[in-house]
Amino acid sequence: MASVRLKSYDGEVHDLPDVCMKCGAPSAVRKNKTFSWCPWIIPKRCDVEAPLCERHKNHWLMRQLLVLLSMLGLFALGVVPIIAAAAADRGGDKRYAWACLVGWVALFLGWIILVVVATATTIRTNEITDTYIRLVSVSEEFAAAYKEKLPDVRGLLDRVARERWNDGERRADKKDEKTLLPGPATWDIKDKRTGESC
Repeated sequence: MASVRLKSYDGEVHDLPDVCMKCGAPSAVRKNKTFSWCPWIIPKRCDVEAPLCERHKNHWLMRQLLVLLSMLGLFALGVVPIIAAAAADRGGDKRYAWACLVGWVALFLGWIILVVVATATTIRTNEITDTYIRLVSVSEEFAAAYKEKLPDVRGLLDRVARERWNDGERRADKKDEKTLLPGPATWDIKDKRTGESC
């Protein structure tokens, strides 16, 4: 899996290539996904219009359901060791209570592994700034398609920036800028003996 840095100047990312972010197949749908990243106290958010194929159109939903439902099942099975322990206190078999507890702990460790794998394989962010979002676990094909499209975006952004900040005019030379600034650099100091500028 690859990582890709998507340009975002307004907290939104649109116009991505028609390639599934997860597998690289042609995309069939575009899902709006809000990514959050919290490096300090204030979280940063970015909305991405994610291209996904028919197979991965519920990419985030399926992973969330898998983790949530397995956690609920784990908590439901957690009642079994408690009941077995209560029965053992009333004269029941303590080996059964210990076996239930050990089995539940093993299931809990398996659930932690499931969460780690589900998190590691989901498309997620590991950085959001004012100008870009970095997504990880995207397909190599999507990353390559985005990078092919990127030079056009860079040229457009350069042109827009030049027009906005320079109003389409040439910048003043450094020499011209010096004469515009007041201060010792622009003072005309003449030598009293020769009359030449210093």
